[in-house]
Amino acid sequence: MAIKQPKPISLSRAVYICLVAAFAPEKFNRLEKEFDADLGSRADAPAAERIEVVRRGYRTAGTWMLGALVCGILIGLLLRSIFGPVTIGSAIVAVSGTVILLWTTLALQGWTVQTYSDTTLTERVNRWLFRFLYAVGTALRFSGDLAIGLEEGSRCAGSVLHE
Repeated sequence: MAIKQPKPISLSRAVYICLVAAFAPEKFNRLEKEFDADLGSRADAPAAERIEVVRRGYRTAGTWMLGALVCGILIGLLLRSIFGPVTIGSAIVAVSGTVILLWTTLALQGWTVQTYSDTTLTERVNRWLFRFLYAVGTALRFSGDLAIGLEEGSRCAGSVLHE
């Protein structure tokens, strides 16, 4: 007997399901039972425990993320006082991207929510959140780094032109 594949879910529905998983776990459990019944899939642990593992992972990673953010700000302020300013907006964008990358990497759940079919709603939400946050973090990090690089480049070019 082949494993049934999950039905495609629209982006708006996926966003709704992720929000329900984050803020209304009881409602999510009802949704997951409906989705899993269609697949004939059965998880090792009850759905309530599995989505709580994902939620706990994001809370724990959020704590680590905030700690890293505070350390990054303190180190950045120290370096700024020693070496001079870089445009604060660019630095905030770059740091925000890094923080989001750290958060989603630490929060991703693996074996604790995995089933043989790898198609349960909890597993899909786990992947959707990871992919979305990783894309946002990468985009922010890249744009912040690019802006800082352009600012540094224009400063160097300006000083060469004025000599």
